[in-house]
Amino acid sequence: MPTQSHRKPTLGNAIKSVSIIPLKVQKNKLGFTVDISTITPQFLVCSYPVTKYPRLLYRNNLEDLVTHLTLHYGANAWKIYNFKVEHNFGDYTDEELLNLYNKVEFANRLTPPIDSMNNNNNNHNNNNNNNNNQSLISNDNGPMNELERLSNILLRESWLDHSPPPFLLLEFIVDDMNKHLQKDKGNVILAHCKMGKGRSGTVCIAFMMKYLFCPLSESREIFMCGRFKPGVSRGVTIYSQLRILKYHEQFLKFNSLQQEEILDEMRQCKIRLHWIKLINPLKIFFSQPYSVSIKFQEYNEKRDGLNIIEALETDRSLLDKQDQQEILLYLHEIILNTDIRLEFGIKNSKSKKKLKDGLAPTISSSHCWLNLFWETVNGIKDAEMLMTEGQGLIKHPEVEGKFFCHSMNWKELDGTIGSTNKGLCLFESMELCWKVL
Repeated sequence: MPTQSHRKPTLGNAIKSVSIIPLKVQKNKLGFTVDISTITPQFLVCSYPVTKYPRLLYRNNLEDLVTHLTLHYGANAWKIYNFKVEHNFGDYTDEELLNLYNKVEFANRLTPPIDSMNNNNNNHNNNNNNNNNQSLISNDNGPMNELERLSNILLRESWLDHSPPPFLLLEFIVDDMNKHLQKDKGNVILAHCKMGKGRSGTVCIAFMMKYLFCPLSESREIFMCGRFKPGVSRGVTIYSQLRILKYHEQFLKFNSLQQEEILDEMRQCKIRLHWIKLINPLKIFFSQPYSVSIKFQEYNEKRDGLNIIEALETDRSLLDKQDQQEILLYLHEIILNTDIRLEFGIKNSKSKKKLKDGLAPTISSSHCWLNLFWETVNGIKDAEMLMTEGQGLIKHPEVEGKFFCHSMNWKELDGTIGSTNKGLCLFESMELCWKVL
């Protein structure tokens, strides 16, 4: 397989060269342009690779990406982690990736990785590479089937853009990444979502916190500086994604045995919501035909959409009985998993198209993701001490059957498409109350 001139100059390469200007990407001598950023020597991030035009003009070419990874690191050194759930024309399939891998894997047996040729320990690295190649071909039980081969080079665990993953999924992903890296010191992982920013950055930061022992703030800085050129982006900034990283930071304060107990508890944990309170709400809700719309949501099974568990609106008769300083809404015994999404909007009962006084229904849109297991832990005094008693956290006598509350200011909510733009401020803060079942 040629290594010096894999691709002749093309319009697509020229466009991609312009599109990746804001990014810090690896350089190669193979004659093609790939968007791959080195966050750490073993952790790479890229934008989504594709297989068809017109996206090939400005996205990573999957074949170029596989060739680059194989020639630089070795056929069985890399593993791709795909966090993009939205489907677009030109997205690569499992079969396409495996076919490309099979195509370059044979050639790589004859040609050592470029990185190993530039290393003083050629013999040692080449032996490792040969072992890597053989390990994908067979195992102790004989030749690998296609699913086994695919699982060695790809993990698809995706979720909605501009959102955090469920906490249990985040821990599963970073643990799987570590398992791959522990197989051989030359192994690398490549994470991508759509742009290689929010979702990839969240996982990358969590990985550095857990396995490189970096503080949250330092991990954010490493990702930002490794992925983007100075002044281009602040990296991971969406409040809900930062919130799950703070939960992850709490999780890492416990020892490994306690962490396993916590994850087991979380898998079984169910939450019953009781009420939500809006503090210092917008005054027009008490004098005009406007209402606050609140939706309680969870990821659907594929995590490509949301299930609405309950939708509430402030009722006119209810507001007439309440102080204008707050709106208290009781919930209908809603039972949820630990990861929930709250969405807030504004409605007019007399109009489906446009609100009175020129206010459009989209004049205000905000939401947040919460993990109520960790918000429960935040309400437990000396949580780490309770864990040492071997009774777990949620079922401990000091916790079971008690009400817990979480308050959040309007400014802490997420806006539209990952921004802080929420539009009209509907209330100063909100308070949510629940019990753990």
